[in-house]
Amino acid sequence: MSCCATSPSATSSSWGGPAKGDPEVTLPEHGERETAFGLLRSVVADLDRNAGPVALSGLKNQLRRVQPDFSEKKLGYRSFLQFCKAAATAGAVDLRWDTETDDYLLTGVGRG
Repeated sequence: MSCCATSPSATSSSWGGPAKGDPEVTLPEHGERETAFGLLRSVVADLDRNAGPVALSGLKNQLRRVQPDFSEKKLGYRSFLQFCKAAATAGAVDLRWDTETDDYLLTGVGRG
């Protein structure tokens, strides 16, 4: 007898979908995330060009002025900071902690 044999009943159970009562989880399309990163890149570039590095605090409100229905939660991010970190990892913006302002600062890529 094999150490790892499974009974026919174990292999015939249904793994093809959620169990009754499980919440439905949907992930955003890849294009939605890229569009949101583009929005962030554009807003940060405009603000950075006019006033220098952009503080994370208040930036979400700036994005909502351009796109009122913006929500990082719709894109699967738990927080706006998590969204900005993902955008920085993807190369959309530069993000760094600034001890002087005690806030994250964002700049256009390469403007650091």
